[in-house]
Amino acid sequence: MIQSLWTAGSGLLAQQARVDAISNNIANINTTGFKRDQATFSDLVYARLRPADQQTYLGPTVPAGVDRGHGVRVDAVRKQFGQGMLEMTGRDLDLAIQGDGFFQVRLPDGSTAYTRAGEFRVDAGGTVVTPAGFPLLADGKPLVVPAGATAITVAADGTVTATGADSQPVKLGQIRLTRFADPSALGGAGDGVFIANADAGQPQQIAPGDGTAIVQGALERANVDLAQEMVSLVLAQRAYELSARAVQTADQMLALANGLRR
Repeated sequence: MIQSLWTAGSGLLAQQARVDAISNNIANINTTGFKRDQATFSDLVYARLRPADQQTYLGPTVPAGVDRGHGVRVDAVRKQFGQGMLEMTGRDLDLAIQGDGFFQVRLPDGSTAYTRAGEFRVDAGGTVVTPAGFPLLADGKPLVVPAGATAITVAADGTVTATGADSQPVKLGQIRLTRFADPSALGGAGDGVFIANADAGQPQQIAPGDGTAIVQGALERANVDLAQEMVSLVLAQRAYELSARAVQTADQMLALANGLRR
């Protein structure tokens, strides 16, 4: 019965992790470029109580044997990078990715990070940055808008052009999108920014027109379906209640066993 407490307790911990992931999804339903979290689980090792085809003391054999599970554990909480809905805003520096890929931004330590949150702005120095102040990279360097520019145009292939004070177009660079073999393994750094790691694979530059386009004047909304998340939340709560009831039952059985010894 002590084992039953541990088994039921593992279910409580697993469902709590699932509820936490769902709650985070719902909280970020209006966050630009947010990708929903999904918890994955696996069962723990089984104990072989009786080998297959072993004869019991009553005579019959048990062909399949008898195994006892030890509960469940959380494998990981991974991002699901499905396409979010595009919302047109009309702002020159609102950029959305239609298809695969990430924008490249530069972190304060000089390393490169990746994001799909395309709500950019121009800082006091003329650099195009994220709301957190991370510069957007074009051709591997921060994208800078010249002083006096009246309009910025971003083509579907990422080519950035500004209209100068003399009304002549000036090419500022090209925004290069990056993809990964397993984007769900990217590490989160907050502010909608992700960090590359070995599990995600090497960053690969996307060629222009390779099934991906940049949409100017639009933002990608979170790929969170509120109805789906609410259904998942109810299921997780019911599973949590079931595990809690199993703990309560095991506790009552232990109390009964202790009472028999007196």
